[in-house]
Amino acid sequence: MTHHDGPSLRDDTAETFLRVWGQVVQYMGPNSTDSEPSITMGRSFNQLRLIRELRNGPLTMSQIAHLLGVTNAAVTGIADRLEQSGLVQRTQDATDRRVVSVRLTPTGDALQRGNHQRAVEWTREVLGRLDAGEAATFGALLLKIEDSILKTGSPSLVDGAAVSH
Repeated sequence: MTHHDGPSLRDDTAETFLRVWGQVVQYMGPNSTDSEPSITMGRSFNQLRLIRELRNGPLTMSQIAHLLGVTNAAVTGIADRLEQSGLVQRTQDATDRRVVSVRLTPTGDALQRGNHQRAVEWTREVLGRLDAGEAATFGALLLKIEDSILKTGSPSLVDGAAVSH
């Protein structure tokens, strides 16, 4: 980073973050030299997020829609694809048939656990180049960034281009 004033430094940092995030996505995705399937399992971000969230137990379709920030119709499509792959199972509530819950199947749970462990090991290896102080600072900054993301929300798009708030 060559600039040291606030806005330029933030712009440079934003560009660095997006570049590094792209590398994380690339290395977590399919790798033709890797004999194991990719951590993403060829799944969309929302499918992966749902699989991860279901590790804590079943969720209703409306809970999933709220969690993922998508419509109920979109959740139906996500659940359909995961169910066809044998990773989740949907069940109707015995007292209110309009309420449908989604849970991981044993296959989905095993796949989620294995992929999560691989992701943790890869991340641990990448972060292993940091000393203890750097790792602590990085962890604190990640929590601060996460909080900021939650408060800021998704970027607004105008004609397919992000607009800053």
